Amino acid sequence: MNVLILLLGGNPLPNYVVARYLLIKDREDDAFLPVPEKIIFVTTKLTEKYYDSIIQVLESDLGMDFCPCDEIRLKYDDFEKQRDPAFIREAINEVLERINNANNIELIHLNYTGGTKPMSVNSFITVEEFSEDNGNEFILSDLDPDDFKLKISLVSSQHEVDWFPQEGDLRDFVKLDIEKILKLHHMTLKKDDKDDLFLNGKIIDVKAFGRDMAIEYKKGKDKENFIKLFEELMPERDSEKIVEQFPFLSDLRDACKKDRTDIHKLRDFLNGKWLEYYVLKILKDLKNEGKIIVEPIRKGVVIEYKGRFQEIDLIVMKGFQLFLISCTTSQRITDVKNKLFEAFYRAEQLGGEQAKLIIVSTMFNRYQGTTESKNSNIEELEKELEQFEARKNCYLIGLDELTGENETLSDALQNIIEYGRKR
Repeated sequence: MNVLILLLGGNPLPNYVVARYLLIKDREDDAFLPVPEKIIFVTTKLTEKYYDSIIQVLESDLGMDFCPCDEIRLKYDDFEKQRDPAFIREAINEVLERINNANNIELIHLNYTGGTKPMSVNSFITVEEFSEDNGNEFILSDLDPDDFKLKISLVSSQHEVDWFPQEGDLRDFVKLDIEKILKLHHMTLKKDDKDDLFLNGKIIDVKAFGRDMAIEYKKGKDKENFIKLFEELMPERDSEKIVEQFPFLSDLRDACKKDRTDIHKLRDFLNGKWLEYYVLKILKDLKNEGKIIVEPIRKGVVIEYKGRFQEIDLIVMKGFQLFLISCTTSQRITDVKNKLFEAFYRAEQLGGEQAKLIIVSTMFNRYQGTTESKNSNIEELEKELEQFEARKNCYLIGLDELTGENETLSDALQNIIEYGRKR
């Protein structure tokens, strides 16, 4: 029998990905990484809830009888034992002995991507000793968060190290939508924004509007002009003076006069939602043109967990990798930074180490010689982020990309999502 052992840590995603990939039948590498016939999940008091959610998602993928599973809970009565070496070794060894007596274990595959250090070390010691005593093969693996491959150590053979899959990466084989990710975390999708009012081309060219609006921000126009616009762009009021100042708003003004029911959506659009729609339109075009290979793009995602709600501007899934995109029209570095840390926590919570955060703002990319841009620019924010782990998995997009200077927004998003780099 081939046995897979998974150590459940604070995020169930990597455990699900490893199990889902290894359960694919007729893989090209199944001679090296056999399909498991038994999966053992090692959980703690805090992570035992993920055992059920992983099983549920695997069952939805593969059917009810996909593979027998066991759970080893590292607690005695209600006391946590995840750092107790003797308890960990005894618990794992007991289950392995029981399985071996019934089915004769031929190979044990221990994936140590999740779990604590004591869990990883003591699981390794236990499985290595068990394999030596019983003569079975022993494989160690880790899900690499940068290359999206399984790093394999064939411990009981020649200590070779290799990467699987050989062609492509795990994102090509394991694909998730936002509903499944939330289910893994015991969260619920309450709603997402399916309103294409500003994307159907009947009201406005969102891409052209986004560039024009970004140019206005780059000019340093007083934001009071836009605040006045929100009040004055009403059917019964004269908005000609606003259109004279901002000609690209004429289409919106005319559409507003035709249909008063769109007034509130229009105000939201002008008051910052335009940036979300601008980014969404670019993403949809990239997907339709085959420049990014992603699952359906979601906007305005509202998730619920234990009665608490959180809204996410945009989510893009590339295989199982989550890209969380947060947009803000603020040009103040403190506002952008606060939004960044909140969004970074949410991205890592949902997508683990593999998740990436993209912050799109109307901040200047660098100092422009003006008081407004001296301390509030992306270069300054990047300096502050250097001391945090967030810098590695966070990409900042500003007015240069929004207006198409040096690199377009389309190029920036494609490079980040498809190639993992800003340029």
